[in-house]
Amino acid sequence: AVQWQPITDGYVVTSGRVEVIWRSLLHDAANVWHSVGALGSDVLALIDGAVDGDVLTLGVRLVNSLGAASGWVYISHDVIGKRAPPSDVDSLAFRTEQYGVRLLWPAVADRDVVGYLIRTHGSSWDAAGSEVRAAGTDYLLGIPADAQFNAYIKALDNSGRVSANAASCVVNVGAPPAPVVSYAIEGPNEVLRWTFDPGVFFALDHFEVRYGATWATALRLTEGKATEWVHRVDYVGPRRYWAAGIDVADRPSTPTAVDVQIDAPGAPTSPRVEVIDNNALLYWGPPATGSLPIERYEVRKGASWAAGSEVGSNGNSTFTAIFEQQAGSYIYWVAAWDTAGNLGAAVAIPATINQPPDYVLRTDINSDWSGTKTNIYADEDGALIGPRDTAETWGGHFSSRSWDSPQDQIDAGYPLYAQPGLASGSYEESFDYGVVLPSTTITVTAGTQVVAGVVAVGCQLYTKANAGDAWVAAPAGWSALREGFRYLRVVVGLSCTAGVNLVRLTSLNIKLSSKLRTDSGSFAITDANAGVWVAFGVPFVDASTPVCQANGTTPLICVVDFADAPNPTGFRVYLYTTAGARVTGSGSWTARGY
Repeated sequence: AVQWQPITDGYVVTSGRVEVIWRSLLHDAANVWHSVGALGSDVLALIDGAVDGDVLTLGVRLVNSLGAASGWVYISHDVIGKRAPPSDVDSLAFRTEQYGVRLLWPAVADRDVVGYLIRTHGSSWDAAGSEVRAAGTDYLLGIPADAQFNAYIKALDNSGRVSANAASCVVNVGAPPAPVVSYAIEGPNEVLRWTFDPGVFFALDHFEVRYGATWATALRLTEGKATEWVHRVDYVGPRRYWAAGIDVADRPSTPTAVDVQIDAPGAPTSPRVEVIDNNALLYWGPPATGSLPIERYEVRKGASWAAGSEVGSNGNSTFTAIFEQQAGSYIYWVAAWDTAGNLGAAVAIPATINQPPDYVLRTDINSDWSGTKTNIYADEDGALIGPRDTAETWGGHFSSRSWDSPQDQIDAGYPLYAQPGLASGSYEESFDYGVVLPSTTITVTAGTQVVAGVVAVGCQLYTKANAGDAWVAAPAGWSALREGFRYLRVVVGLSCTAGVNLVRLTSLNIKLSSKLRTDSGSFAITDANAGVWVAFGVPFVDASTPVCQANGTTPLICVVDFADAPNPTGFRVYLYTTAGARVTGSGSWTARGY
């Protein structure tokens, strides 16, 4: 730097200037000068290009606003000696912010310090990586790639000199803290929620939830910005969940584990039964244990739950009524299904059903599958499977679809040999009761099991009185009230979209039942030996022996002669004294049948 005293004689006005020239005696010839340029009225000029140990000759002159210049003033053989570098930076520290690491240091007091140089990631200043320049006393590095590294800093003066020694620190960026995780069952769902304790760490970019024994081996379930995870429970037993935060530097927090336990429903409580005629009214209370809400109750009938057949599924109501067509002792079982599809323990409800007062079960048939099968076939355990093409051969099954192997079929999306199925199929069977029936309820029950997809299973009933008559269709459905028929035809139909859809028919049961009819009247015997013939006023297919009661105060015994044959038309009745003599008289009678 060259400095001089300003002039005071008024020749240099505001628009005047100072000119400075210089040359190096070590490097320049005698006639080579370097110009600093016009400096206005400044009294300080910087020589750009001089180095430590150089010897300079300087020239300075004044030029006024009219262009008149003074003579040059020279400073000859003025030696520029070695200058000391700026002072060292006393210390270097860091703090972690949400989006980077900020380095901090105290200012160096040297007047010619114009900034600071920072280097990172190395074992020393010379070995450190790329260099950045900072003007103030802090600098934001941004988000580093490494969690731990060295940082160095030196002061920089206006001549480009730097401190002899670097201040340094070890930057250690901590991972986010472990989240505080809570767990709750809310209806059919489980909910994980998490929070993070306040602290200085990088901003969190997202959160991650896993399931498994350890964080490293656990299955990732979800990731995102939300601070809760909601999942409909679909399992039973223990499970371990993990939650962790991932910061903007892609560093996970210490994960937090939550161990949970989902229990299946317990047995329904307070089971009881009320029997009204041939109706079993079953009552029970919700299970006392279980983690999830009850979705429905299943009712079975049989010697055990496993061996029983389903007779009801009454939603999540704790009551159901079962109509029995035959008298007997029954055991009903009730078990709860929760919203995750977990079956609870079953409770037994025994009941004794008396002979139904108004109904009689005429026949109870379990099909042997000997009827007509269309696009449906019997598998090894006797069940029927369909709908599918039963005419195709093994080879044709593959070649018609350009499949070379079973693996080609699997790759096409059909993992079962019976696939692809057809759009429809049916099973048909006919029955001959032997006599024409009066008003009769027909009830058909099919056991079904889904193999794949969705198949609609429907039923159509037909009846006729004589073998040569045309079949008469009942309204579509699994039951119908029909009158005056002897022959019954049952058609179970399958319908679906052709492809993966298949269903198994495991059983087919047909019941014919009627409501009992009552006929009654009076009789009068005028011929003691012949008795009297009493005709029924109601047409019976079958009837029990009529019950008769003599009139009057004299004890008489009624003897009924009744032939228990199909379609009875009446009976004969006699009156006897207690001594065994036939007598005339009158009385009343009642007959029941169907």
